[in-house]
Amino acid sequence: MPASRLARIKFLIQPCGQDLNGHNHITTTGELLMSIAKGIKFIFQDWRRNNHDFKIRLVLLLFRIGQLLRKPWICRWTLFYPYYLFYKVLVFWFFHIELSLDLEVGSGLRIYHGYSLVIHPKTRIGRNVTLRHCTTLGNKGQAGGVPLIEDGVEIGCGAIIIGEVTIGEGAKIGAGAVVTKDVPPNSVVIGNPARILRR
Repeated sequence: MPASRLARIKFLIQPCGQDLNGHNHITTTGELLMSIAKGIKFIFQDWRRNNHDFKIRLVLLLFRIGQLLRKPWICRWTLFYPYYLFYKVLVFWFFHIELSLDLEVGSGLRIYHGYSLVIHPKTRIGRNVTLRHCTTLGNKGQAGGVPLIEDGVEIGCGAIIIGEVTIGEGAKIGAGAVVTKDVPPNSVVIGNPARILRR
């Protein structure tokens, strides 16, 4: 492929001439194709686990695209900020899902319904986590800590998890539970205030 055409494609795919990790070393067609393949894999990482709802698939696709566009920092005015405005209007205002592009979320996130889902931007979520509608993951105040949700956690609808708490791997949080303390791995938690039903 001619160098000028490669440069044009690089500008469209990675406008700062960077790969997905922010390194400046996309110099050949092969490296460019590899970068494109990684980008596609990144934005579709939640697709299979959400085959129950096309709306959620769309929301998570837009979420991952937004996260990808944040990587080349020098291009934020040309790509990220206009996209962020579009994302905010569609996902936050239209779908009522507060899924910030600043979130650290592992692959395989599954969301059921999603309506009125509120997640603090600094919350950290592991791999293969399941969330349901009307769930809140947040802090107790302006300077308070936020939850850490480990791999394989399942959270029921209407659950509230607030403060600097850790929800252990494989735990299940029942519908309507209010969690303000750490939850051990592989346990089931229900009620307000939350109590451990079994481990």
